[in-house]
Amino acid sequence: MASIFVFLFFLCFSLHHVQALKQPHFSNLTDQIALLNFRSHVIEDPNGVLDTWNSSITFCEWHGVLCNSNKTRVTGLFLDNSTLVGTLPPHITNLSFLRTLSLQNNSFGGSIPTDIGKLFRLESLLLASNNLHGFIPVSLSHCSKLQVVDLSDNQLQGTIPGELGNLLNLQDLNFAQNHFTGSIPPSFGNFSSLNNLILKSNHLHGQIPSQLGNLNMLLQLNLGDNDISREIPSSLFNLSSLIILSLAKNQLSGRLPSNLFTTLPNLSTLFVGGNLLEGEIPTSLSNATNLKRLDLSTNQLTGHVPLLWNLPKIRILNFEINSLTTDAKRGLDFITSLVNSTSLEVFSVATNQLTGQPPPSIGNLSSQLSLLVMAENHFEGSIPEGMGNLDVNVFSGSIPKEIFSFPSLGTLLNLSWNSFSGPLPSEIGNLKMVQDLDISMNMLSGAIPSSIVDCSNLLYLDLSRNSFQGDIPKALANLKAIEYIDLSSNNISGLIPSLESLRYLLFLNLSYNRLEGEVPKQGIFLNASAIFLSGNPKLCGGVPKLGLPNCTTAESHSSRSNKWIAVGIAIVSAAISTLIISRPLILIPFLNAEYGFGGGVTTKGDVYSYGILLLEMFTGKRPTDEIFSGDLNLQMWASSLVPDGLTVIPDDSLTSAIKIGLTCASEAPEERPDMKDVPLNVSVAVACGCLASWKSPGR
Repeated sequence: MASIFVFLFFLCFSLHHVQALKQPHFSNLTDQIALLNFRSHVIEDPNGVLDTWNSSITFCEWHGVLCNSNKTRVTGLFLDNSTLVGTLPPHITNLSFLRTLSLQNNSFGGSIPTDIGKLFRLESLLLASNNLHGFIPVSLSHCSKLQVVDLSDNQLQGTIPGELGNLLNLQDLNFAQNHFTGSIPPSFGNFSSLNNLILKSNHLHGQIPSQLGNLNMLLQLNLGDNDISREIPSSLFNLSSLIILSLAKNQLSGRLPSNLFTTLPNLSTLFVGGNLLEGEIPTSLSNATNLKRLDLSTNQLTGHVPLLWNLPKIRILNFEINSLTTDAKRGLDFITSLVNSTSLEVFSVATNQLTGQPPPSIGNLSSQLSLLVMAENHFEGSIPEGMGNLDVNVFSGSIPKEIFSFPSLGTLLNLSWNSFSGPLPSEIGNLKMVQDLDISMNMLSGAIPSSIVDCSNLLYLDLSRNSFQGDIPKALANLKAIEYIDLSSNNISGLIPSLESLRYLLFLNLSYNRLEGEVPKQGIFLNASAIFLSGNPKLCGGVPKLGLPNCTTAESHSSRSNKWIAVGIAIVSAAISTLIISRPLILIPFLNAEYGFGGGVTTKGDVYSYGILLLEMFTGKRPTDEIFSGDLNLQMWASSLVPDGLTVIPDDSLTSAIKIGLTCASEAPEERPDMKDVPLNVSVAVACGCLASWKSPGR
């Protein structure tokens, strides 16, 4: 009997041991097959991120794959920002130990696998910024351990399943920028641990469920840009943890409670613009000490703007397009009360029913102020002298992207002559009605956003004298109404895009960049007097009047270009010297009147630019080598540059000035002083013969 028990014991032990050995092998094979099937559904991998997915190494060493400590099961798949194109195969749900699936910012299409609920260990599902379509599978509600779900910026549609309310561990839910319809499920009020609920930019309708007032851990609620209607449930105004509340661009009605900023003391952002709200601005706004951004625009608000003494952090304040009126006793003192808001960048009360004269204190508003809009009211009296402190400014930092979303901007936006830095926000494409856009003379960098093509009414575009880089957006060719483009004095590189189709374009300045290649020969490029390309030594071709080298002999372009620049400035040096001696007040007004340069010569860069303009505008072409074959030819050609009525200096002096300039430019080009190191003294520069050796800006 004892021997039977011993036999059974060893038999059970052996079977258990065999099963233990077989299970990891089975698991490895299951996960590997699932990964290889995923790989087979990727049809484009331009960066080769999946090149390591082969049998030469174990799948736990494949790029983007994370395994458990035993290296037996896949627990994470991280392939964000990999420019992958493909679909999500059903086999991916066989990765039963998966905790994180992160495929954000790729081009995965198709639908989310219907049996994704098999991934019952899943904690993070991150599929944002792809091309997914179809519906959210109801089975997703079976992934009870989910904490983060981000499906934003896809093409998903249909209603949001109410069953998702069973995901009680959820902390972040983002379904923004899809095509969801239907209403917000009341079951979302079950998310007791939720910090962020973002459903903006869909087609949701109905009312906001009052159950959302149960989300006591909520930090951000964004339901903007939908079709949600009726009143805002009062339960939302008891969510004291809220930091960001955005309900903008819906059909919400009713009133905002007067104690709103008391019951929501942590609120830093409140966007409710673009609704049907009525009543007065909440009086508790006066003590919203944590508030940074407030947009109440485009509603039906009435009454007075309360005093705003205690908004130390406010940056964006937008009351425009309402029916606000002036307090009979306090007048426009709410403007004066903003002098303590030293971080204020954007302030608009446009399109209301305000009356009276703006107070002198308006000139004491924040030095950070970059946009002040007060149009379409009933103001009277003279403009306060202090307003002069808010034109051409010395504003610094980045341009607030909110500027480009103001509906009352009208047809003109001028942020020129400041010290704005950083990139130009892509939100610039929101300027649908703007016709004149001037952001010149700043320190902006990065690429020119292609979204600028969405400014469909643009006639005038000036981005000159910044530090923009990259290519000229090809999308500029879609600005069909554009008449004026100035991108000069930047660091733009690459080829000149095809702009020949812009039949209304009258002026194109691309000078002083790093453009290269062949210049087009159609459209505006046929008119040499309407385009400016100087300071791009690697350009070639174009119409003969441009004087550029043939593209087949571009290797000699640099030396020839330097010669013409030196020659041009030397001649201009002589001309300016002439005018200084004989008629010093004529040349600059002539340039201003003829070519639209306001303010005269104000910077060192202007002297150089005017020199090139004299060469190209007065003659319509660049000088030829024959002009310099003798002193007489040189004198005659230089004399032809000077407008009628001006006196030319004696021949020998003119010839000497030009020769000195040529010598300076050719003998030691590597030692030429930079423009910023040379004082702006034209007469002295001509006398010493160094004006011709000044470098152009950015060279």
